Amino acid sequence: MILDTDWKCDFARGPWGRGALVAATLLSFTHCAGAPARRDVTGGTVVAATTALHFRDGSLNDARAEAEERGVPVLIAFGASWCEPCRAMKASLFTDPLVSTFSQKFIWLAVDADTEQGKALRARFAVTAVPAVLVLDAKTSKPLLRLEQTVSSPELVGFLKLVIEPPRKDTPYDSFALAVRREATGGANADEAALPLFEEAMAHAPKDWILRPYATNRVLRSRAKREAFDECVEIARTQSASLPLSSEHAYALVKGMQCARAATRPEDVRQMGERLGEMLRNDAVPMLPFTRGMCFHLMVRELKSVVDASTAVSLRAEEVAFAQQLTERARTEAERESLAGISRRASGAEADDGD
Repeated sequence: MILDTDWKCDFARGPWGRGALVAATLLSFTHCAGAPARRDVTGGTVVAATTALHFRDGSLNDARAEAEERGVPVLIAFGASWCEPCRAMKASLFTDPLVSTFSQKFIWLAVDADTEQGKALRARFAVTAVPAVLVLDAKTSKPLLRLEQTVSSPELVGFLKLVIEPPRKDTPYDSFALAVRREATGGANADEAALPLFEEAMAHAPKDWILRPYATNRVLRSRAKREAFDECVEIARTQSASLPLSSEHAYALVKGMQCARAATRPEDVRQMGERLGEMLRNDAVPMLPFTRGMCFHLMVRELKSVVDASTAVSLRAEEVAFAQQLTERARTEAERESLAGISRRASGAEADDGD
């Protein structure tokens, strides 16, 4: 089974199956089951009460009116109290000072996906999973950006710059921006419409550009869906040599390991696992602690498929120690709570569908 590594919770599987994995389909890996988070004044959405960002919790019409008056877009952050990666975004992303520098460039609206307003907006804008960030034109409500996944602070800032900065005509940046706008429309054909532009950005964008790994992952996801596993492995291997270190780079290596296992290429699983392990242990790589823990969990799971039993036991012990280290380094109690599921999986107290 090849899994999507965007860390999101899918609404399509009902209230008790959100985030569950279904065989033979390409899905996101996130277990959203477990004890519900405590609700706060935002109704358990993705925004922390202590954040420097000023999130509104009123109606979209009110947010649009204010945004139109100020001449800025509306940013909607969808979340839910039962969604584990939403709690991670709430604890680690929207409290980051780097993101807060954009507080005046958008009207920030928090939406609990389980409320009546949340359900209506999900239907209106075809939001299929949380956490989700949707940026709308204030005048037309046209979607300008859609992210249904976890991202790091530098990655989110890179996407927000795409929305507010003038396009760079006839460049890989322009191709990427157009691809993102096509994805933002949603719908069954949005991904395929954006794919050629992501391929161009992957091939020609500057190697150190923080969003280039996102383009690479969109290409990898397309190949995995078609079960072109060998091609997926080669793209992951070659691109990883030059991608900037980031969450999306880690996702690309996870995807490459999954495809290598499907293609019965154990040495590639081991090599990409070694590269991924180095990245995850590097604290300088910008990544949410939750993402770091989930990628480590999936790395161990893939490596266990190509090693002997004693090595598999050692890998599990290493995962437990890594999860404990993440918890000990948590900056706040909210961030520590967002890592509870990581610790449970590492210890085996909560198994995922692939274990």
